[in-house]
Amino acid sequence: MDAKVPPYMTHYKLYAPPFFNFEQNYFYFLIAELYANIGAEFAATTAVVMDFLGVFFFSMGAGLLEELAARIAEIETELKEKITIENRLKFHNTEKEHEDRTVKELKKCILIHSKIKKFLIAAQNLVSPIIFIQVVISTAVICMTCYTISMFSPADGASVFFRQITYMMPMGLQIFIPCYFGNEIMIAAEKFSMDIFHTKWYNGCKKFRTAFNTLLIHASQPMIMISGVLFKVTLENFVVISQLTYKFYAVMQNMNANQGLQSMKVEE
Repeated sequence: MDAKVPPYMTHYKLYAPPFFNFEQNYFYFLIAELYANIGAEFAATTAVVMDFLGVFFFSMGAGLLEELAARIAEIETELKEKITIENRLKFHNTEKEHEDRTVKELKKCILIHSKIKKFLIAAQNLVSPIIFIQVVISTAVICMTCYTISMFSPADGASVFFRQITYMMPMGLQIFIPCYFGNEIMIAAEKFSMDIFHTKWYNGCKKFRTAFNTLLIHASQPMIMISGVLFKVTLENFVVISQLTYKFYAVMQNMNANQGLQSMKVEE
């Protein structure tokens, strides 16, 4: 079949307005084919990268906090060794060197914690608009899909019903995955704060206790990722969105049921 004979078919299924009939116009067909290939190969890749950008930064931040907590635990082990050294009546110079080493390591941990917070703030500022737009669009799509589902029963159109349900699943994942990893940061920060609070930091020297108080103050501040202005990227908000979506679906079902009853009364 000659490729320049209408109707022209693109490699991807496209929807176009009536005035842009690319199936009959070869020039429009070239534009549509170019748009389809660019959209599929570049725009789709960019969209996937943007979806996972926040997940990548959030998971990295949670991992860094867990690694820092393990480093603090090693310092606590050093403190226990200090007590053992004192009980064995080691030389004063050895104890002084041990104290300086623990204080130096603690100051490194304070600096690392400060850099992790700066990293998470920068990541939040970068991906906050992306996550907010993604959540708004996905929520709107889920609501409209629920409305479409409420228009008919599964028995009337099982294939359409199944297609709508499977279409909602990735939309839900686009909200759930960022919320899950944002929640992981909050949990990791809370666990880090509790772990260092229960550390036997009071066994250290005066310099160590002073530096540790600084770390306690910084760690006591919660780390909650925020998208947009008010939306907190946590599992709690994902549950709230799911509840609102279900309520919208229930309202649509009731409206359709009432319209069905009214139509039956009119026919009677």
